[in-house]
Amino acid sequence: MRKAPVRYAVTAALAALTAAGHLWLHGWSRTLPAEERYRILCDAFTVPGLMLVLIAALVALSNEGSFDALGYAVRYTVRRLIPGAGLRQETYGEFVERRREQGRVKGYGFLLHVGLVFLCAAGVFLYLYFKTA
Repeated sequence: MRKAPVRYAVTAALAALTAAGHLWLHGWSRTLPAEERYRILCDAFTVPGLMLVLIAALVALSNEGSFDALGYAVRYTVRRLIPGAGLRQETYGEFVERRREQGRVKGYGFLLHVGLVFLCAAGVFLYLYFKTA
C-alpha cells in the first residue's frame, strides 16, 4: 500500500512532463486566441492519457497470454541463429507453462487511473474549445 501513492505521483509527473513538452513544442507561450489555447491543451492532455490507457491495455492483454506465440517465435528464432544456444529447444507448451508459472503482472491499475484522469481533463478542454469556437 505504501508504493501506491509513489506510483501514482511518478506516473502523473511523467504524464505532466509529456503534456508540458507538448505545450512547449506547440507555442503555448505565444499570445494565442482562447480557442487555439483550448485545442492545444486538449491535445497536450490527450497524448499522455491515451499512452497510459493503451499501455495498461497491453499489460492486461499480456497477462492473458495474448503475446505468448509472438514471444515464443522470437525466442525460437534467436536461439536458432546463435550457434550452440539452440541445443535443446523447449516446445510451445513448455514455454506457455513456464510463463504461467512466472505469474502475472500485478498492480498496474495506476496506469489506467492516471490515464483516465488525463483523458477527462482533455475532455474538459475539448468542451471549452467547442464552446468558444
